[in-house]
Amino acid sequence: MRYKTLSLLILCCVLLAGLFILDNYVLSGGQDQDTERKRQEPEAVSLNLVVGQAGSIKKDVGAPIFADKDLKAEKTGSIQYNCCVIKEDPENGVNESEWIPVEAGDNTQSAVGYVQPDDIKEYDLVISDQSRIRMEIVKNALHYLGLRFKRYGGSLKNGIDCSNFVQQIYKLSGISIPSKCNDIIKSGDPVALKRARPGDIVYYPVNNGYGHVGIYLNDGFIISSSGHSGKTYPEGGVRISYVIYRDREEYTVYDLIDS
Repeated sequence: MRYKTLSLLILCCVLLAGLFILDNYVLSGGQDQDTERKRQEPEAVSLNLVVGQAGSIKKDVGAPIFADKDLKAEKTGSIQYNCCVIKEDPENGVNESEWIPVEAGDNTQSAVGYVQPDDIKEYDLVISDQSRIRMEIVKNALHYLGLRFKRYGGSLKNGIDCSNFVQQIYKLSGISIPSKCNDIIKSGDPVALKRARPGDIVYYPVNNGYGHVGIYLNDGFIISSSGHSGKTYPEGGVRISYVIYRDREEYTVYDLIDS
């Protein structure tokens, strides 16, 4: 009897040890899968935005950008209502309660300007999506911030209009779409703004029906090549803005990637 009890005890110990090893194996495998999944997820993009809040959508008034931290300094441009520029890292001697340094230049030559806090609001925009192609589209579009607007232009170097910008950014990711606004949206399905994902297309029925298009980023922001994005760039250019800005009040979001 004593030997049977000892045998049962040994068997129980062996079973418990086996369960412990199996449990650790499963947990380790799960951790490895989580690590691999995180490694495969595209890296998020973070932007520190300065959003123009001077004036209103109806009024062509922008938050002035000054060349220096002085109200008497040269005004190098303005940020129109709901349009954005990138916030620069504060320099020594910059009191952010009085002045906010911003990037006021194009994608080839950057320059720092200054705006007053009362004229703007700051927004930390984080763009993330599990789709690698969507994040690639966003990153490629952001690379051309400041590229000047050119009506009927099709160059990512010398100037481009809204529809050609969208077409060429998609092309960089291997996606072929038409070059005209009204044709672009035929390639996708409409989605609600709250369901929009980075890389979707935002279409505005303006310009006598020819339309305007941009690429959705996140949190209600888009990037587009606009002809009237503020006097910082007299000819307009590739800009970030809220989906509603200037006369861009009616819009529809289209998914061209997963449709």
